[in-house]
Amino acid sequence: MNPLELAPAAVKEKAREIYGEVRFGISPEEIDAVAASWRAQGGAVGRIDLSALSAATGSGSDVVAALHSAHTSAIPTLESIATRLETLGNYMQRFNGSAAASDAAAAASMEQLQGR
Repeated sequence: MNPLELAPAAVKEKAREIYGEVRFGISPEEIDAVAASWRAQGGAVGRIDLSALSAATGSGSDVVAALHSAHTSAIPTLESIATRLETLGNYMQRFNGSAAASDAAAAASMEQLQGR
C-alpha cells in the first residue's frame, strides 16, 4: 500500500494544487524491489567461484603465487560482501513492514481529526 493512499483527501488535494503531482516518498513496492535485488546480488556474490585461482600451476612463478594468494584473501571478502548484501536486503524488508504499519497508524490518527 502506498502511504499516500492513507492521507486524507484534503491533504492530497492541497498537495496537487501546490506541486501538480502527489508523490509521497518511495512506494512499498519499490522498497520490496530494492530489498529483493540486494538479497539476489548477495547470493550472486556468494556463488562466485574462485577455485581456478588456487588450481593454477607453474614452477616458481610469482604469478602463480599471486593467484593462490588472491584466492585465499578473496574468499572471506566475497563471503563478507555476500552476507552484508543479504542482511541489508532483510533489514530493508523488515523496515518496509514497520514503515507501512507506522504510516497506517499515523494516517488513521489523521483521519480522526475533525474538519474545519
